[in-house]
Amino acid sequence: MNNKKYYTAKELATSLAVTPMTIYRLVKRGELKAVKVGESYRFDSEEIEEYLKRSTVTEYSKKITPLRDKRNPQKRFSLQGIVSAGTVTDKDIEEAKGIWEPKTLR
Repeated sequence: MNNKKYYTAKELATSLAVTPMTIYRLVKRGELKAVKVGESYRFDSEEIEEYLKRSTVTEYSKKITPLRDKRNPQKRFSLQGIVSAGTVTDKDIEEAKGIWEPKTLR
């Protein structure tokens, strides 16, 4: 038998500050390998390290999501056009400002 260190789902969950259910979901999705012993899972310390390496985020990325402004669909299309074109001109910015800036009362 090898001298590897194995952890239970509860021990691993505590160590990672998540719930045991999260650990089971990772196993079910194939993201984390486990050894099944009877009705329980055991997690190899080397596999845990590999999982953590694969899961390490080195750069934060922002995602652009479409706007859902039903009252003013023009807002959605003004920004969508700017983003999809790849180039933003001064005219584009002024057009977007005209749509997005609150209307003042005169």
